[in-house]
Amino acid sequence: MISPELIVFVRDFVIFYSIYLIVALSLNLEYGYAGVPNFGKVLSVAGGAFTAGFLPGRIATWVYGIELSFVDNNAQVVAEINKLLIQNPLFSISIFVVTIAIAALVGAVLGFIASYPAIRLREDYLSITLLAMGEAIQVIGYNYTPLIGGTLGVRIPNTFLWVENFGLKSLDVVGFIIICVSIFIFIYLERLVRTPLGRMLRAIRDSEDAAESLGKDVTRIRMKTIMVASMIGAIGGALYAFRTVNVISKSYSRGIWTFWPWVMVIVGGAANNRGVLLGTFGFVELDEIIDNFIANKAPTDMMVFMGSRAYRLISKFLKQLGSSSVDSRRLSVDGKSFDFNVEHLSYGGYEFDFVHVPIFDHPQLFSATLVADVNGSMYFVPKDQVDTVDNGRQPRMQIRYTPTPFMGSAANKSSNGMITEWRTGALAEIPTSSTMQLHTDWETAQGLECLAVKHFQKYRVI
Repeated sequence: MISPELIVFVRDFVIFYSIYLIVALSLNLEYGYAGVPNFGKVLSVAGGAFTAGFLPGRIATWVYGIELSFVDNNAQVVAEINKLLIQNPLFSISIFVVTIAIAALVGAVLGFIASYPAIRLREDYLSITLLAMGEAIQVIGYNYTPLIGGTLGVRIPNTFLWVENFGLKSLDVVGFIIICVSIFIFIYLERLVRTPLGRMLRAIRDSEDAAESLGKDVTRIRMKTIMVASMIGAIGGALYAFRTVNVISKSYSRGIWTFWPWVMVIVGGAANNRGVLLGTFGFVELDEIIDNFIANKAPTDMMVFMGSRAYRLISKFLKQLGSSSVDSRRLSVDGKSFDFNVEHLSYGGYEFDFVHVPIFDHPQLFSATLVADVNGSMYFVPKDQVDTVDNGRQPRMQIRYTPTPFMGSAANKSSNGMITEWRTGALAEIPTSSTMQLHTDWETAQGLECLAVKHFQKYRVI
């Protein structure tokens, strides 16, 4: 029997592969066939994604007469739009198609803008100029809030929610469309490079002087090539945004959307679309296997404890996500029950329950050097039975009372009898032992102790 985890892995792999195939094929057209070293590939990909982040939500806001600001009230506006789109399949599809078409146009314009001042340069200077252009769009998206929400980004409407009325999953439908588009682009480019235009591109790549001597306008042809490739890259970026249902500038970095496609093209072989198929497959396969089969050794069902400072920040973030929800849970602490409002998040196969623990805010409980660290951190612990640091097995994380306050002078411990942390392994500022398991004890004069398990993870967020 095939496990659900394997099905999810294969699905996500194929979709992720298809997106990168679109981008890698567009780069292969520029570099492999036309000899244009485009180190600013992220420019067109981000341009398409930013179009998807900017346009469909505002179109729907205008059509439905929603008076709230799309950026300032993003979560509320998108939630309202989704409720309306699920009842209007034709309008939903129209928004999707129009956005993809405009994203392609934006990609072509960005390709023209980037290439116009630089296309007459030779390879080294051309690549540096295109690299700078690619970096510029991320800076604009990150700092100009009205575009796609600046540092927080924006959610975008799910234009295929209506398919759930027929028992289908909306994001799976988007994934199927991405796969179909990648197949179409591969076939299109394969046919293109076998035409006289493809042979002319290879001639320009091999010798610009020889091509010019035959009357070919090398500058014009290379500019058109960049524009066509940028259109394809922008389509890939827009499809990726529709798949993730959100856009934030930091997700479109030159490392992920420029250098990774370069690796795929080089590994597969420049000027060889079938080779790019294999190069992209190998790279994406390695990345997905690492992410899913190594990183996922950690438990996938977690509770996240935090004080008020961290909780305010994470609550603001969770309000931007459609997969989060709030309900009431009861937590047992040493035989005593407490009710908490728990924000639940499902993401990437993981389940998180974010819990605000008021005791973390106690003004007299923590040592002065630890207040900001504890109150501004999130503590991830598994909910199910896992191996503990002493090789035993305990259900969940233990929170218990200790009979006497801790007093000591070891590294990472205070000696004032107030709450302290003892960290070993990767979390320790000062190594206290050779143990590489992640481990934390909280102890306090009031007698509270938290004993975490092997997969304990701590993140300082504020």
